[in-house]
Amino acid sequence: MSFLTYQNAGGMNTDFTSVKSALKWDPIYYSRTANASYGIGLAAVILNDEAMGYNSKIIFITDSSVSVDSRFLKLAINNKIPIYFFCIGDFNTAALIGYAQLTGGKVYSAKTAAEINQSCNEIGPKTFVGETDTDGDGFTDIEEMSGLIVSSNCKIVNTDYMKADTDDDGLDDNEEVDVELTKVEVPGKQGNPSTFKYYHHMNSDPSKADTDGDGIDDNKDNSPLKKFNKNFQTIDNYNLDFANIYPTTYNEKFNEINSIYGTGVFENETERLKYETIKSKVLLMGLGGYTNFSSLLNGYRWGATPTAADLLLHYLNNNDEFYCIDNFSYAVALTTVQRNAYYNLLNDYMGLVEDTAIKGESYIFSTTPESKYTVSYYSRISTSIEADWYLSIGDAINGLISEVECYDKDGDTYYIAKIRFYLFDCYKWSNDSSEGDLYNLHYYGLAHSFKDYGCYETTVTWKQGSRYPNKLTENELMTTYFNGIVDSYLANAYIEGYNYYNKISAIM
Repeated sequence: MSFLTYQNAGGMNTDFTSVKSALKWDPIYYSRTANASYGIGLAAVILNDEAMGYNSKIIFITDSSVSVDSRFLKLAINNKIPIYFFCIGDFNTAALIGYAQLTGGKVYSAKTAAEINQSCNEIGPKTFVGETDTDGDGFTDIEEMSGLIVSSNCKIVNTDYMKADTDDDGLDDNEEVDVELTKVEVPGKQGNPSTFKYYHHMNSDPSKADTDGDGIDDNKDNSPLKKFNKNFQTIDNYNLDFANIYPTTYNEKFNEINSIYGTGVFENETERLKYETIKSKVLLMGLGGYTNFSSLLNGYRWGATPTAADLLLHYLNNNDEFYCIDNFSYAVALTTVQRNAYYNLLNDYMGLVEDTAIKGESYIFSTTPESKYTVSYYSRISTSIEADWYLSIGDAINGLISEVECYDKDGDTYYIAKIRFYLFDCYKWSNDSSEGDLYNLHYYGLAHSFKDYGCYETTVTWKQGSRYPNKLTENELMTTYFNGIVDSYLANAYIEGYNYYNKISAIM
């Protein structure tokens, strides 16, 4: 390739070269004396003298219609040198179309340099510099050196003509970008015929191993151009410590309440005895299995609340950062609030998996520390079981760690996931009229707030497209199997939890 400068005389700026950096383009200044016909004739003569053979082409860029001398057209025709016109702007191109058709070329309309480059893709780099494809990926070397146009707005991605898989993600460049061109018609203006844009459809970016930046390489990503739900992330280990996904907001709450622990100073002995007495009463409630402190102070209580009692006792006697609620699976099984929150998170997770997973691969996901899967036990309290969890938790955030695989069964796609479903909370009392005494126990160092969590571990198998119901009522809690979904432990958790609370109630 070479650039030609002309007005009424001229010549090549450089010798013919295939090295882009060696090309020289002298500034072109507006001149009414520029003779387009002379320029085309000069190009035809040079190409004929250079004996360039079947690869000879003239590319003529103009911002207005031009007239070409028939002698030069004949020279181009006889030497099989097609002329391609690139028209910048909107003007009548009828004459140029005639010249192009006579020589075997074509007319293109463009407004920007990028659109000119895109139009060159239709002419085909093979036309200009042959069909050399060093890496055998279907794209010629010059295409890859120039950059592949992968959208109608001229987006370009760069690939290595020496490597069939530029980004080493396990997918060859021709798997990430279609070799065949996509054609888009652009209607003409001012009576001009339509023009066309051509680009390669991109399935994923051949220059990036992970196109969407979601942590999954393109060769393992069913939707490599779609970054998944921001509440989730990929991780390396299913046995990741839960503390790594503990909510950022609750860490902040704990740090705030912990900063005032033991900073209170009793004004006198009477005040000290007052709070020592309150602590003793609360201790008796916990030991007795009742946790609503108004049951002693105001004479009102729910039935047995064993989970809340355990947490209250821990509040009075701990110096731990985390406390594990061992029977959290009962909350999932027996409270509509937590069951519906579980289903909500799992439904989002299933959608994420179906968008991402491909057969034969294993994936490990978790919620992020910033995820917003909140659950409020305040929203419904009609049984002693619900009261137990209301007094234990109040508001909390759910999280998840999971390992999942995709497989075929009877012609359908299924997924099987090991799941650790978490409840995350910060156990503290408010400094208000109803909870102020319990808050002050922490303030005076007679009790200690803490971070707590619970874990429901199960295996879920589901058929592609299956989802849990959006909202479950209390009467539907016994339903633990839904069409296309099997939760391996949910039915057992329901039975175990039901028997546990019945036994506690009988004792109390």
